[in-house]
Amino acid sequence: RATVALLEAAPLDARHCSYLAGCADTPVALRLRGGSIETAWSPDGDGRTAWQGAVPAGVEACYLPVAHGDLLLQKDYYPAIAQLLDNGQGAGLSRRPPHAPGGIPPRFRPYAPDAQPLYPQPQELLDAAIGAAGPASAPEICTPQLSLSIIHGSMASADAPVMSGCYAYESLRGSMSFLDRLLAGKLQEIHALGRFPQRPDAALVVLQPDAARRPGGAIVIGLGALGELTPGELARAFAGGLLEYACVCLQVRAAGHVPAPPTGEHGLRVASLLSGSGYGGLSIALCARALIDGARSANRRLEDAGMACRIGHIAIYEQSEARAIAAAVAIEQIMAEARYQGSFTFEQRIRHSPGGYRRILPSLSGDNGWRRVQIVAADLSGALRFTVLTDRAHNSVDEEPNQRQAVDGLIMDATDNTTDQPGLSRALYELMLPNGLKAAIPEMRGLILAVDQSAAIYPWELMRDEAGSEESPLSTRIGMVRQLASLREQPPAVSPPSNSVLVIGDTDSGLPELPAAQAEAQDVARMFGAYGYQVRELLRPQAQRVLVHLFDERYFAIHLAGHGEVAGPGIAHTGLVLGPKTRLTAAQVGKLKRVPQFVFINCCHLGDMRPDAIAPWSKLAASLATAFIEMGSQAVIAAGWRIDDQAASIFAHSFYHAMLSGEYFGDAVRLAREAAYLQFPASNTWGAYQAYGDDRYRFPNTQSRPWQAPDYHYHGHLLADLETLHARLAGADPARRAAIEEKLGSIEKAVRARFFGCADIRENMAATRAGLGGLDNTLRAIEHYRAAHSAADGKVGLRALAHWAELEIRQGAALCGIDAGAGIDVPAVPDPVQGRQLLHDGRRHIDLLVALSPTAQRLALLGRYWALQARLSCAGGGSGTPALRAMTEACLAALEEARLRSGVADCDLIFQALAGALLLKAHGDSGAWRALDAQLGELLHDAIAYARQRHADEHRAIDAGAPVRAALLAALWQVPDGQPFDASARAAFLALYHDAVRRHGSIGEPEAITVPLRFLLELLPPDSAETGLRSAVQALASQLQASLPGTHLGNLSQAPLRSGAHSARPDSPAASS
Repeated sequence: RATVALLEAAPLDARHCSYLAGCADTPVALRLRGGSIETAWSPDGDGRTAWQGAVPAGVEACYLPVAHGDLLLQKDYYPAIAQLLDNGQGAGLSRRPPHAPGGIPPRFRPYAPDAQPLYPQPQELLDAAIGAAGPASAPEICTPQLSLSIIHGSMASADAPVMSGCYAYESLRGSMSFLDRLLAGKLQEIHALGRFPQRPDAALVVLQPDAARRPGGAIVIGLGALGELTPGELARAFAGGLLEYACVCLQVRAAGHVPAPPTGEHGLRVASLLSGSGYGGLSIALCARALIDGARSANRRLEDAGMACRIGHIAIYEQSEARAIAAAVAIEQIMAEARYQGSFTFEQRIRHSPGGYRRILPSLSGDNGWRRVQIVAADLSGALRFTVLTDRAHNSVDEEPNQRQAVDGLIMDATDNTTDQPGLSRALYELMLPNGLKAAIPEMRGLILAVDQSAAIYPWELMRDEAGSEESPLSTRIGMVRQLASLREQPPAVSPPSNSVLVIGDTDSGLPELPAAQAEAQDVARMFGAYGYQVRELLRPQAQRVLVHLFDERYFAIHLAGHGEVAGPGIAHTGLVLGPKTRLTAAQVGKLKRVPQFVFINCCHLGDMRPDAIAPWSKLAASLATAFIEMGSQAVIAAGWRIDDQAASIFAHSFYHAMLSGEYFGDAVRLAREAAYLQFPASNTWGAYQAYGDDRYRFPNTQSRPWQAPDYHYHGHLLADLETLHARLAGADPARRAAIEEKLGSIEKAVRARFFGCADIRENMAATRAGLGGLDNTLRAIEHYRAAHSAADGKVGLRALAHWAELEIRQGAALCGIDAGAGIDVPAVPDPVQGRQLLHDGRRHIDLLVALSPTAQRLALLGRYWALQARLSCAGGGSGTPALRAMTEACLAALEEARLRSGVADCDLIFQALAGALLLKAHGDSGAWRALDAQLGELLHDAIAYARQRHADEHRAIDAGAPVRAALLAALWQVPDGQPFDASARAAFLALYHDAVRRHGSIGEPEAITVPLRFLLELLPPDSAETGLRSAVQALASQLQASLPGTHLGNLSQAPLRSGAHSARPDSPAASS
């Protein structure tokens, strides 16, 4: 106020002062009429204040035709404004208002406040503060630069980098863990280095090194501490991730790397998950809005910086159909808002890719029954705020008043000795927890407490609920771990990969020896040693030796058992007593450059996190547990008060046994508490341990227990889990596929008696078995389909019959010694009898489908059957001509049916029909070739157009190679009539091939060109005097293989005339529709 008064009192020198005024309708008065408010608007102002009274007396004014807040956005007037500052001239600035002041009287209009957004963006707040026109009254006319699409499916099919968020202190789990596997563990490597983003202003970009693999990389954004994410912070995180990716792309382009990052019509293409919409507590609509705001902000900042790069397209991936629909509805509503109109486009449909599911997923959704509760200080009074974090938009929030005056005495009595006092534990439970949370606890399998320093002082683990006295304590029945509710202020240290463990049993502390601590350390060392870890065991070491091992060695885990002290009268430091004058404190831990993944501190008081020294049970300013967690350790256990030696040894032994057996951290802690309570029920040691970290943390290189199927009682529950397993096959690596196979086998055993008579259950089991691939899985899939079609309820579709028939013909051909493509194994010892039976059964089922309705898909399936028969005939020494003729006729019929029904035909069907006609021509049958010759150009044009449209929709790599496949058929088409396919023609084709690979990274090899060439070589007859088609194809195959060193294409150029290895798959573009 003093500064404002000083400015108002200071006289202005009119000779050296000018006033720059805006011109816009300005509110100047209010009146009540008819019970409503009316505002008087005058043109004599700048939109914020009237000219009269605003322009100082004697000061010359200049006028710009914009609102006050937009004055400095008029770049065309910058030279004139600069001149005005330099010499007071301002050439080009009007010295007169656009009309005579007072010439137009104010006009009253009904007061209609603009609908302001719930979460305004920074620019909107600034516009409101300085009186800018804003987007509603001064819309910016520009061509939309950003487009959005929603894809119902797995991100494993994304050809662009996938943007995903990660909360602070979290290990890689869920979608991030899956993304890490798709990127060959690159994210885990960075996470181990402590370089993973945590705050919303941090981001990390990892590009896929192999352009032929999916997805195109990862954009990892920090989401802050769990429970603290807001829509504004999420928008900032999205913007930061996109800006980081844009900068990386510019560097890649500048370095001349090929291929360049994927781009769309208006800029870079990015895939994204709706991060923050799970346990972050934000709704799908808010997350979609944050993504759009973040992308717009990123593009504005890129434009302001003059960078030649923009975010052009974002594809939002959602595996759940319900979430995909919710996202689409939210985006449509956002588009309708005035401030977003014209700023982005949305195609208003949902695309589909492999890996999507429709149902709610009870058992396999990743919901393991653990719930997160954030407990933080509500205000300075000591009251606590409880926030139950769920995967829904609404989070339950309760505030508990300050209970310190009632609780302190109870906690002191409960923790001052090692005797269990159930009544005190129940009183603590009733006083400290909100009633709403108490009601939800019986439904939980585990509880994750995200606490700040105010909440961490309470012994939550010691509570007993209202269960009867015969019930065990709460933390022995459900898992209970803690996490920090606030972000670390210092960068974490590195947790290097190591197989070494440091075990300290007591120290040469100058205090009485602790035989129990030494025995505990020996037991822990034996357990680690039995599992192959390198153990450094120190019993009663001196302080110097302990410090050398901590700071000069690399350990995966550290176990500390000994004396602990809390600062107080006569005690200077809080920490582990290393020697008479040496303590291991949080200060030393903060200096570590390499921290262990796991730390166990079995000493009195060290788990305490009280920030003051009021209560004797909580005098810790910064405990070792907190220090290790903040430095980057993934899990820490510390004793919060005095413990019983024998119960402590039982706790440690049970905990390590569970962890070394592959249990998760949260489950291992619960089992250890349960064991300590059962063996020592009179002691409260079971509740003394505070476990900090990720409940899903697991010791590296440990094997988890085999997954056990739940006891399914409901048909829908089982069906949902089966659909989930099938969806997760998309993009699965071998380890994930093995896990899916294990789970499916467990489910099959669990439901054999109750649900094996249900057709839809058997159909879903068949689909998953077929997707897993391999001889055993395929045969079991065929058996499931057979059972489904004979089930009494008859709940099976015709699509399942078609899939069944395709499996039968492919596996039948494989049993006869023909390679039938990916997922179908050729046995070491062929079984032609069983193979021919499966082929016969498959043909019978195809005929049944065609008889019901000869659709293009069913006729194409018949064509695939005849393609296999043609290969089998050639392998047996025959010509294969009758089967080739039947294949071509089926494909032509399918082509005609497709054109009749939809007007367009699948490009694969077109290519297969042309290949069949070309092969028949080489065998002396020119009928089909002559029928298609006049349509060749039109057919190839239609095939390329279809492939381009499908590539735009689904980003299938093989569709990018359609022009190359079309060029191959066009080049070979006239060879039977004597037109040469000579070296220059082959060179031109190879140039086209390599250019497509360079531009797209992958065109779907080997199915794109290699397999079709093999198919032709297997079925072409020897060259005659009139044609050299076989020689031309062989020469091209040899040149193609030679031009791709390091690429495994098999013995492409040596395909046999009539027998030998056959590798064309019947459902490939070369042999299928």
